Amino acid sequence: MTAAPGTVTVRAVCVVDQLLPVPGRVGVSAIDKRPVSGPVPVREYGLHGDVQADREHHGGVWKAVYLLSDSDVAPWEGEFGGP
Repeated sequence: MTAAPGTVTVRAVCVVDQLLPVPGRVGVSAIDKRPVSGPVPVREYGLHGDVQADREHHGGVWKAVYLLSDSDVAPWEGEFGGP
């Protein structure tokens, strides 16, 4: 089935699994993202269940969702063992 013009088909959604300690001003990183099964609502600060550890520089209101196209993902499949 082909998506209608102007729509986005989402294959996988990832949200933070755990906050990781890092030295410096912020103190933690939310980079440890893992896939979830099923739909995830998009809210003011991003995906439900996700976190941005530093909202001043990496996220904030309506800035915290990152999309990759299939062509962006393909070069990394070998590195991570799949899409």
